[in-house]
Amino acid sequence: MPVATENLGDLVSVGKVHRRFYADPDVFRVELDRIFGRAWLWLGHDSQIKQPGDFFTTRMGHDRIIVARHGDGQIHAFHNRCTHRGAEVCARPSGHAEHFECPYHAWTFHTDGSLKSVPMRKGYEPEFEHRAASLGLEKIARVASYRGFIFGNKSSVGDNLTNFLGPDVCAAFDNLVDRAPDGTIEMAGGVTTQRYRANWKLQIENSIDLLHPRILHASAVDAADLVDHGGKEPSIEWDTVKSNGLSFSDWDRMPIATLPRGHC
Repeated sequence: MPVATENLGDLVSVGKVHRRFYADPDVFRVELDRIFGRAWLWLGHDSQIKQPGDFFTTRMGHDRIIVARHGDGQIHAFHNRCTHRGAEVCARPSGHAEHFECPYHAWTFHTDGSLKSVPMRKGYEPEFEHRAASLGLEKIARVASYRGFIFGNKSSVGDNLTNFLGPDVCAAFDNLVDRAPDGTIEMAGGVTTQRYRANWKLQIENSIDLLHPRILHASAVDAADLVDHGGKEPSIEWDTVKSNGLSFSDWDRMPIATLPRGHC
């Protein structure tokens, strides 16, 4: 049965959460609205779009998004969905473009998402010209960055990015970026994307569950012990696998910080 948003609290008790929070599509739809639709979501890094016309594609919840740097240097984010018939406008994960052209009817859009041109323009209804300015790609309400990390927010109301992150998360970004001699960093080597076939909360909870690695990953740790490095320095991948074999006491000493607004 559909879940009413005001009854979500009934699914939680001390030390126990109902499985519907992880498996009920109705709960997920509420999360898409209440969390993904109102929070600042990380989109990418400033270095991915260094020049005007540079872009990359990503997602905010279920929505496909284009993030592009316009000719004036400003960063814009908009839905990767043509306002004419809803076709995907850009299929590439990243690149450079003077404009974006829908492959269905060739409507084209500037890199700020505004409508540029429409073939057979006079063949549309007489009111088309009056509506043309509103037919650009649907923009994300707010886009902002902190120390080069770009975030988007579908809602036009609420805290700005810095207040949303809070001093502790901002300090974590500062700690990372300030390690560079010039105080700037960039993404290098491309982007790796993984599809997690489970509820989004499970991925987070599993990442901060420090009891399971030594148990669940025991066979991988045993296999890592058999690797002959030929006198060379072990790879990062090997180190990662081997670290899962830390003792329970070592894992128990590892801190997990939980911060306001659900940051961890």
